[in-house]
Formats: sequence, C-alpha cells, structure tokens
Amino acid sequence: QWIDPKPRDFTEAVFKCHSTPTGTLPTDNDLANSIHRGFVTTNMPSWLPLTGQSRANLVAYIKTFSSRWSQGAGTPITISAETPATIESMLRGRALFQKMECWKCHGPAGHGNGPSASTLTDSKDNPIRPYNFSTGTRFKCGSTNQDLYRVFMTGLDGTPMPSFADNLKPDQAWDLVHFLRTLQPPTTPEGAAWKTWLQTNPSTLTPIGPQSETP
Repeated sequence: QWIDPKPRDFTEAVFKCHSTPTGTLPTDNDLANSIHRGFVTTNMPSWLPLTGQSRANLVAYIKTFSSRWSQGAGTPITISAETPATIESMLRGRALFQKMECWKCHGPAGHGNGPSASTLTDSKDNPIRPYNFSTGTRFKCGSTNQDLYRVFMTGLDGTPMPSFADNLKPDQAWDLVHFLRTLQPPTTPEGAAWKTWLQTNPSTLTPIGPQSETP
C-alpha cells in the first residue's frame, strides 16, 4: 500500500509499454524488455542480473495470470525513419503540443503540472501523475527517440495517455518527439540546440497554454 504508482495487476493483462497497437497485448519481447529495463519514476527496478532465459521464463509465468493471452499478442507497429531534428521540426512539434493540448496534463513547460494533472487516474482508479520531462533524459518505456515515437502511436494502456496513431502523421510524430526532447535537461542534442536558438530568438514564441487557444 505504500507503493505509488501501484504494482501492475497481471490478471487484467493491461500493460503500459508495448510495441503493439493500443488495446492489444504486448509481445513477449515487450515484456522481457520491461523486466530488463525497469520503470523510471516507479518502484519497479531494472532486473539486469536475470539471464535472457530467466526473463523468458518469467514472461511465460506472467502470462498464466490472465485468459486474455489466449487471444495472442498484437503485431508490432512500424516505426518510420526519423526525420531531421531541426529547429523547424521542434517549432512544429511545439505547435502540436499546444494544438493537441498536451500542456493540460504535462504542463506548459512539461513539468507534469498541467491544470488536469490532479484529476488523472489509471484504469484501477488510482491517481496517476503525468510525466515530468525535466526530471531526466529517459522515458518510462525507454530512452531513445524511437521509444517516445512508439508511445505516441501505441499509447500507454491503462493510463490517460492515448494513442495518437489516428491523429498524427509519422512526420508530425517525429516533430513532437523533437520538441519534447527540448523540455528535458539540455544534455539532449535537441535541448542543446533549442537553448542556443532561444538565446538569439528570445521573444518570438507565444506562451503555451490557455491564453494561446483563442485566435
């Protein structure tokens, strides 16, 4: 009862990190990667000492908890080739962050403190906090730009984070990836480039938030 967020309920077979479309079961490799990687901002550690066979055995046992696995796993989505992480791409991603109202949960600066943040719950009605991009360079489901792109297109099942597969074209998803990287510590290449650009363009951006919603 002292753990927040709460441990995964394996009897529901609903998983946040997966390479398959929203609502479908993850692959065995998805589950093995989660065991190997662990989850930042949670009590789930990285189980690096486990051998590959041990992880496979653990995945097989986890799947005995739910009859949903009789349906079989989904088919992994295709991740398109990454577009160049230019300032223009970051600016387009920033416009999407505003247009799609990402700021309502994640906050205008990506600190996880948007106006809707305190109202969010997971599929078990437990309070859940939006990701705070300023806390580090790694995301819950991985550390690469491809991992973040995958989250946009698959969603985090069991959470308020939806799939944007029907709302974003591949190049738009990459633009959003590149902008979100600028909200992280400036050690990311995108963050460093963005910081340099802002120094010479200090007053060209409209603040993100409700004040930008009116024409």
